Amino acid sequence: MPRTRDYIFAWIIAWFVSVVAGATLVFSIFPIIDRLSLNLNETFICKYLVVWSASICIWIYVYGRFKSLIIAKVLPWLWGGTIFGILLSIGQLNYLFSGVAVPTLFYATYIIGGLAMPVVIGGYLKNREGVPEDVANPVSSDAIVNKKSTDPFSSPSPFDSPSPFDSSSPTGYSRLPEDTSDDWEDPSNNWDVLVQYRPEIGTIHEEMGKLGFAYEDKFKEDVLKLLPDERTVEKLEAVANEITKQHRKDMNPFRRSSLNHFNKQLSEQGREKLKKIVNVTGEDNLDLAVLRKQFFGTKGHY
Repeated sequence: MPRTRDYIFAWIIAWFVSVVAGATLVFSIFPIIDRLSLNLNETFICKYLVVWSASICIWIYVYGRFKSLIIAKVLPWLWGGTIFGILLSIGQLNYLFSGVAVPTLFYATYIIGGLAMPVVIGGYLKNREGVPEDVANPVSSDAIVNKKSTDPFSSPSPFDSPSPFDSSSPTGYSRLPEDTSDDWEDPSNNWDVLVQYRPEIGTIHEEMGKLGFAYEDKFKEDVLKLLPDERTVEKLEAVANEITKQHRKDMNPFRRSSLNHFNKQLSEQGREKLKKIVNVTGEDNLDLAVLRKQFFGTKGHY
């Protein structure tokens, strides 16, 4: 699951590079445009399009590098920043043209161009390359074994098996389809392959690992139980949230806060032992001083 700081870091990088690029264009490209035989409106449009295009490319490139980020969560902030930028630009126009009527084209350009930025950036990033078809829509073992590419320039899928007596096989031959049926594994249920093509799953898996190995394994098990088309970002987050709730419940299973605090200091084996003691004696009959001596005052340290 992407951290908040990842979103902030990506935003700062994109904003900073855009500012630097804009300043560079002002000193390098704008003088060239000024020397062209253009009227005021044409000059403004040319300069705006240069800066606008550069900004679009920068934001798309930066966010394209942060593949684990969920673009749907970025767009509301991008819309908010865009609207703020439009209002700021209009204010600057009024200041620069104080005492002079500002051409209507200037206002229209800022508004239309500004509102188009989130649409273009969001549309492009939402259509970036996703999970390969072999992983998203697994097919039968026979189809995978007998699959041959019709495009001579395409790289073979890691799940393709060479046909019998195929020269591409390291040994010059391969087993027949019926020989491989028992060994074939659905690529959508191969965890390593799934994490390779869905990095956000690996990120959430690491977050679950911070809670403990049992919760990490639980997330992996629950994800593999889902069908490929069910593994949406929202579903993955829901699975992670349920596991987090279970962890919180495991860490705070008792009514007494002091007992919960003591429970967190124990290993998994120690917590199981404490639960058995509580089930027998009840929470109200337990003395923490006695428990500390029992758990930490012996060689059998928990």
